[in-house]
Amino acid sequence: MPRLAARFTVGMAVHGAPDNVNTFTLSLDGALLSTPTCHQAPTASYAWNTTTATVGGHQLTLTVRDHLDRTATTFINVTVGQH
Repeated sequence: MPRLAARFTVGMAVHGAPDNVNTFTLSLDGALLSTPTCHQAPTASYAWNTTTATVGGHQLTLTVRDHLDRTATTFINVTVGQH
């Protein structure tokens, strides 16, 4: 499980979807962090200030929705270290 502290950039990408409009929804333990919509781009990023999260284990969840309303979801478990 990755151990994170301070600022961490979360990279988000979708593969196999047309490069039209993709909406990325990033959540931490079910709470919304970011929802960028990217036009003509299959990637996005989020600069996460981990000091806003408690020390310990968390789950980052990413859902991507394309212009045809198709979705895909994945997650990763992470550990936030001392701030």
